Amino acid sequence: MRWIGVLISLPILMFALETVNLVKDHGFEKDSEVWNTYIITTRPDSKATVDKHDSVKASNGKFSGSGDTRTGPENPYEGERERPHITQGFCVPKTVSDIDSLTINYSVYPRLNDFQRTAAATILLLVDGNSTDYWELGYSLTQPGVNLMEADHLKYLKQTSFAEDTLWHTLKEDVGNDIDGLLIPDIPTDATLDSIILRIHGIFSMSWYGQKVFFDDVCLMGYADYDVGVKEITSVTETIPYTPTALIKNFGREPADFQVFAEILQGETQVYHDSIDWSLSSDTEDNVSFSEFIPPDTGAYLLRIYTVMDPDESDADDELTKELHFTAIAEPPVTHPQLLTLDVKPTTTTPLHVSYSLPNGHTGTLTLFDLSGRRVDAQRQVRGYGAASFNSDLTAGVYIVSLEASGTTLTRKVVVVE
Repeated sequence: MRWIGVLISLPILMFALETVNLVKDHGFEKDSEVWNTYIITTRPDSKATVDKHDSVKASNGKFSGSGDTRTGPENPYEGERERPHITQGFCVPKTVSDIDSLTINYSVYPRLNDFQRTAAATILLLVDGNSTDYWELGYSLTQPGVNLMEADHLKYLKQTSFAEDTLWHTLKEDVGNDIDGLLIPDIPTDATLDSIILRIHGIFSMSWYGQKVFFDDVCLMGYADYDVGVKEITSVTETIPYTPTALIKNFGREPADFQVFAEILQGETQVYHDSIDWSLSSDTEDNVSFSEFIPPDTGAYLLRIYTVMDPDESDADDELTKELHFTAIAEPPVTHPQLLTLDVKPTTTTPLHVSYSLPNGHTGTLTLFDLSGRRVDAQRQVRGYGAASFNSDLTAGVYIVSLEASGTTLTRKVVVVE
């Protein structure tokens, strides 16, 4: 039974809102279900291919997404095209003004011969995709001397010539400033970004333009409404008993209710697991502590702390790990009563109700604090098990409920709504 409870950071501090990676998971190898592939072609016997998990080559030694149009039609005609697409939609559409910057690694395979020449690849941002007034805004990577034509709903923020080698290159662009400088009157200020499109172009125009392109490590930075993550694992290692503690932040602009999990692995075996329901106001952070862990043996362990929330606009900050090393195992003295519990609903209306249990023969004190640490109400001489109610005149806000008994303190956070 947990007795250490949750440590509260008082007062909660406000920080400048940070940008996050709006791509759900920029590693193709990590989260396959968020990437989709399809091919647009003018021929039923298309030979173009597309793969969101290409193990042949990658910038980080794992996998990358790729499209291949090098093998063109046997009998091409003017205007023939094959375009593989790798796409990802956003769980929460973002206004164009929320977009900050784009970073992506790419590698282009050179021409096969004089007939089959490299052409182009593009990284596009789909704006108002469900509207007839949609826009595709983005960046093109082209063979030197090649300029891609723009269309009624297609606008390139920048066109970049790629080197004809198989090395990895990085494209870094300031999307926000590029869109501001575009001055397109047809794009409303509240237009929403729906998805990101990685497109590989194959087209016949006097000769066949086609190649294989790899993409990896796509990172589109912007401001999120819903995003929580683990900023830092703050607990000191090599202390026994060990209390996993982490600094959790709500990076978004909306209040968040979510779960925080901690697990400890010894090799591949899970030897510890705990979870906590938590909530944070926008752009705030808190220290969260879990129940104590006493390692069964000396040696190395791996602590993993992660958050789970739906929706969550970025996975890049959801998890942190830390190696733990214990050199001595000692049973701590038992100074706390067993079977001490405190249950409070995270969100409630007034009056505030709590339930508790204490071992036989023990007494405890229930106290209610506000976030400044000021005592608001108290219930003395709590015994056995039961329920208690606090001041019915509480104003809406966040409070801390504390149960003290025999040198042990349990604390719970609760949000009171009107």
